[in-house]
Parts: sequence; structure tokens; C-alpha cells
Amino acid sequence: MPTLTTSTKTACLCGPRVLRKPTSAQPPKTASPIRSNNLPKKSSVTGSLGAHQPNDKRINIYLVDFRHHIRITYNLAQKNIKVEDKRFRWDQFFTTLHARGGYQQDSFLNDLWAFVVDMISLSFIFWVASGIYMWWHLKQTRRWGIVALGSGFLSFVIFLVAL
Repeated sequence: MPTLTTSTKTACLCGPRVLRKPTSAQPPKTASPIRSNNLPKKSSVTGSLGAHQPNDKRINIYLVDFRHHIRITYNLAQKNIKVEDKRFRWDQFFTTLHARGGYQQDSFLNDLWAFVVDMISLSFIFWVASGIYMWWHLKQTRRWGIVALGSGFLSFVIFLVAL
């Protein structure tokens, strides 16, 4: 059975966290990259999972909650697990805010953030649509508006093809 070690050097500044030993710590026998849905479902930790296998001796599992980041390192050769509760950093917080996707995380703050992003997106769409509607009713600016919309569409197509 693998052993569990925790790191105290990278303890979270927001209070103590309880991390429990997973019930099944054997890694999946698949080729890299390892998918998070292959990880054991009976683990006592929750959040968004990401996994990376940098070499044949180690698997890194990243567990991201709204404010907390945990790195779990499974050493295949020694069959042990190292759990590091990373301290809060603003740059990681803002990066994960921009990397979140949808309502799949089981947390009120994650769902609230997804709702805020959806409302802002709908507001931008409404803003653009209402601006085009108002512009169309001003006949004296219609010609320059068509030039601006055409230029924007052409730029979009050029960027789309170039990528």
C-alpha cells in the first residue's frame, strides 16, 4: 500500500486543511497524458482535477478548488504519495478564474463565478446588438458603419485563417 506524506513547507495561509489518504492510490495503467476521469472515484478530496505525467517515475495530479490549489505527486518507483497544499497566490487565483469552464465544479463560488461570466457575456452581446440597431437608424453614419463592420469582419477572417 502506498504511503502518504504531506508537505508543511507549502502550507496554506488560509487555515489548516485536512487531507485524507485516498482509498485506492494505484495509478491507471494508461499512456500519457492521464485523464482525470481515470483517477479513483473514492478519493476524499474534491475539486477540478488535472493530471500530468512528466516522466515514467512520477504522476502529478493538480486539484483546484475556488481558492485552494493542491498538488498530489505519486512516485511510481517508491509507491508513495506526496500532498502539497499550496499557499494562496493572487496570480494563480486570477489565472484559474480565466481558465474555469462552466458549472461542472461542485462549489457555490465556482457556480457563482460561472453565472457572473454568463451574465457579462450576454450583456456584451446585447450591447453590440443594440449598438448595431441604433447605428442602422442613423442614416448619416450608415456608410462609415458599413466600412467599420466590414473591416472588423475582414480582420476576424484574417485572424481565423492565420491561426
